[in-house]
Amino acid sequence: MRKIGILTFHNVMNYGAVLQCYALQKVINERYGNCIVIPYVNKQLAWNDKPVHLTPFNVKTIAKTVSQGLGNLKKRKVFDVFLSEYLQLGDTSNLANYTDIVVGSDQVWNVNLTNNDYTYFLEDYNGNKYAYAASFGEDDIPEDALKRIKEDVSRFAAVSVREQAAWQVLNKEKIESQVVIDPVLLLEESEWKKTVINSQAHKEKYILVYCVEKSKRVFDYARRLSNRTGLKIYYLNQNLFFKEKGLIYKRGVSPIEFLNYIQDAEYIVTNSFHGTAFSIIFEKKFAVDTIWHGEKNIRISNLLSMFELNDRDMNSLNENIGQEIDYTSVKAVLLENRKVAQEFLDKCFVE
Repeated sequence: MRKIGILTFHNVMNYGAVLQCYALQKVINERYGNCIVIPYVNKQLAWNDKPVHLTPFNVKTIAKTVSQGLGNLKKRKVFDVFLSEYLQLGDTSNLANYTDIVVGSDQVWNVNLTNNDYTYFLEDYNGNKYAYAASFGEDDIPEDALKRIKEDVSRFAAVSVREQAAWQVLNKEKIESQVVIDPVLLLEESEWKKTVINSQAHKEKYILVYCVEKSKRVFDYARRLSNRTGLKIYYLNQNLFFKEKGLIYKRGVSPIEFLNYIQDAEYIVTNSFHGTAFSIIFEKKFAVDTIWHGEKNIRISNLLSMFELNDRDMNSLNENIGQEIDYTSVKAVLLENRKVAQEFLDKCFVE
């Protein structure tokens, strides 16, 4: 009997990571059957998600660590509830127990992020190997890692990647692949709304700020927008004590509540790939900061380019976040990309 496993970052405290896993499992289960999330956890990512990390001893750093840690404890609980209620988790991480394995989506092939964990390249697995919307996270891959990656990926039966930059890396190495959309984009807005428990849970209008990493640029942009519109700023963050001025902190938000906040927001300001993706899905007015540590974030830039939404880049949008987005054109592009993704998955699983 066919047993399809998904190998991805399913257990991290990141909304995009768990929701893309949910979406891919839902699609495979509904169309191809018997799909299970492999309960493998990368040690580096697990360490990053610990509530408290030891830091050099001084009062300020200890206070910040405790503040963030207390918030993360609650967040961990709501994420664990989501995993148990919305994902079908396997009872073993022994890859040999699966007839087929799909690696992806997310930055599963970012060896810097995983601290050189090559489990995601299925080196010791002899079944049917596929990659769906896998991402390197960056286009500057160390030469020694690239040689090993080339050998591993060339053994996959079918390969798809999430960004054009990843396709270029593999194409240069003579490995056939294609670009497909992130799994969250496979589900229509109506399907996500079925998942959202409390439609119209938030009665007042607000600006939503969602950052995968704190950003003064995002905060300042949101504050200027708030000053112009008179709307409050909701900020999804766990910190209990060290607060940014003018932001209303929302802590311990579950993945389902995250969807609620996206759905009900008047405006969204973000520096997150999935924050951008869900803004598109729910047809929001949004601005995204594409600068990451002084450089262009290729993952977000590729996403904006795909939908011809480069003008939503906060750095070129200026204060015009309120200008209308032609979501009719966006939907047409999205529909075409869903067809491409469907054809890829059919190639993998339709015998």
